[in-house]
Amino acid sequence: MREERRNGRAHSAHWLVLDDSESVRFTEPALRAVAELVTAVVEEEMADQLRIVLLAYDGWLSADLHPYVSWEDLEPIRGKDLHDYFIAVAEDTGRPIDAEQADRLVADMAGQAGEGGFSPDAPLRMTEEVQRAAACWARDRYAKCGENDDRPQFA
Repeated sequence: MREERRNGRAHSAHWLVLDDSESVRFTEPALRAVAELVTAVVEEEMADQLRIVLLAYDGWLSADLHPYVSWEDLEPIRGKDLHDYFIAVAEDTGRPIDAEQADRLVADMAGQAGEGGFSPDAPLRMTEEVQRAAACWARDRYAKCGENDDRPQFA
């Protein structure tokens, strides 16, 4: 059972996602609480019932927890990634868009994030506004709302 947990093969019933985002940083008491929560899940052997995901977490975890922790450093999202996202969502919803339309969507979002121009290989600043706009666009596509909603609507 523990080997399954270490290899990430256990199927969890619940996930707890904590995002230490750019806009709100964890306080020291919050960092201690997160470490205590992770410790409790491991010590009570509840890892098969609860998965804890820590995003942008820069707090400390005890070395004895490391066998139970999967670490993954994610690269920044680049223009090409967002381009591919738009293409994939549009294709998945049965309303495909071409590469030029996807480029325009990325350029719109890059502009909204304060980026000068769109470069496929340059990292994008994924502000909350850009994340929300990309999610709304996808949600609209999946809901098939609007006839010509190929461009994101920024609030």
